[in-house]
Amino acid sequence: MKKTLKRILCIALSALTLLMAVPALAATGSVAANTPVYTGASTAQLYGTLQQAGQVTILGEYGDFYQISDTSGITGYVLKSAVTMDTAASSSSSTPAATPAANAGYVTGVKNDAPLRAEASKSSTLVENVPANSALLILTTSGDYTQVTTAAGNTGFILSKYVAYGTPGAPAAAAASAGDVALETPQQMVSASKTIIMRKTPDKSTKSSNVVKKITGAKGQPFTIIATNGSTWYKATYGDYTGYVLAADMTAPSAAGTLAAGAYATGDKAKDKWGEIVKIDGTNIGTAFNKLYDNSIYCNGLNKKNQYYYNDYSGTKNYFYMLSPQGAPVHVLMSHNMRSSKTGGHYLHHIQNAWLGVAKCESCKGSCASAKTSIFYINYNGKTQWQLIGFYEGNESMRNYAAVNYGVTASAKQGWIDQMLAYSTSSHKGATLGSATASDDVMSFITCGDKGSKGGTYLCMLLKAVA
Repeated sequence: MKKTLKRILCIALSALTLLMAVPALAATGSVAANTPVYTGASTAQLYGTLQQAGQVTILGEYGDFYQISDTSGITGYVLKSAVTMDTAASSSSSTPAATPAANAGYVTGVKNDAPLRAEASKSSTLVENVPANSALLILTTSGDYTQVTTAAGNTGFILSKYVAYGTPGAPAAAAASAGDVALETPQQMVSASKTIIMRKTPDKSTKSSNVVKKITGAKGQPFTIIATNGSTWYKATYGDYTGYVLAADMTAPSAAGTLAAGAYATGDKAKDKWGEIVKIDGTNIGTAFNKLYDNSIYCNGLNKKNQYYYNDYSGTKNYFYMLSPQGAPVHVLMSHNMRSSKTGGHYLHHIQNAWLGVAKCESCKGSCASAKTSIFYINYNGKTQWQLIGFYEGNESMRNYAAVNYGVTASAKQGWIDQMLAYSTSSHKGATLGSATASDDVMSFITCGDKGSKGGTYLCMLLKAVA
């Protein structure tokens, strides 16, 4: 997210050489570290966070927001409640005028989307379909077209009649549904499907009464995930819209060294392999034991149904695969339990039992006496040894917390670690065995409970790299 923010801000700063700069007003204030920054006066338009606390200059006032710039050159919008106004400035200057920045704009006058094209021509290549009310950075005007940069970081041309200066209004809040679990830090994901239907409720009905928006040409488009609802649904924002989308239709955004967003797995295991489990003592997991179908760790690529390719299994065939992109702040390793054949993540339950003092596995009745291990030998992300620092068995919401927060950084990452360890108590068939900080390389290792889908529980283990 930080790299994305910097990239977009660099584009913004370059554009200012072509436009009249907005004069800074006298008002100043201070903000805390990790203050969210938005591209417009709306919480639906998150670009990132200010990484350090410090002084900011107030450029304008827009409802509940200030437009600010900081000493590093970052310009954006923050909630007024996040700014502590300087006393001297408050007494010597008036409230900033609500004048939009010279290059701030948004999409207007369209029912659904405005086409963004590579050149100022209707026949030019389509770059992106930009939703109504999406914030834009206005660069130049050429005939009937305006050159803009979108929130996704794409630069191109939109018909000028669809572009307005200023900032869009905040989107209407979607009604909460039972089962919603809000994410502490909204996550950016992209569509893996050509068509996305955003729904008013987490229900597959496509009746008009349940549809917020039908988005065509959506593959690769960015969505912001703000909550989960079971394992089937995400609550997401897209432009000015908020609604429920199928989790199966979303995938992780591209990152350095990973598959492109929404890309398919090649099916060539050598090419799709990202790592390997060497051994987990007390279990049958690892190439050192040569007992499982496959101990490789595979990519998060998709199959032709836009489902995770290596999530598939049948009989004694099971794969370990990453839900997260390579290089993510948190790695999410997934495996089916395979409790009947004991060829997948089943023996993780033996480790759980050993630490809890349970002598035999409730499912396979095998002994758990030798499974009290704390080091997992896993070759991944340049690390070879991972220490088990906590584990718990929880419901879908607790599983989702372990699975979808792979993009958190800084204090948000520390908060995620702390919450994972807070779950790791006897009340959740778990235990806390160590600690970690936001600077550690951490991994969540997830498999199903021993009662399968009928049991509705999942075993989540938290690891940190130690070598």
